[in-house]
Amino acid sequence: TISVSDPLFPTNDGVWRISAEGAERVAHTPGDADLVTTINGISGAYLGGTTWRELVVAGVVTASTEAAVVAADVLFASRPAPRCGTFF
Repeated sequence: TISVSDPLFPTNDGVWRISAEGAERVAHTPGDADLVTTINGISGAYLGGTTWRELVVAGVVTASTEAAVVAADVLFASRPAPRCGTFF
């Protein structure tokens, strides 16, 4: 489970159960979640260029256990890694 806070769209706030089948909001408090982050953290992981491990090390995500980080990294893995084929 991942607790997400989003100051721009509060309807995104909540605890979400993420699986290979999708995501669903669950009735938990943020302290019960395996991972706690803002919309920025989950967006970085969702886009596939940043691992949950990197987000934890950067202080963007709080993890309840090491196993939660490993599971999230496997679930959100994107291969090949994303890249942008244009120049900015």
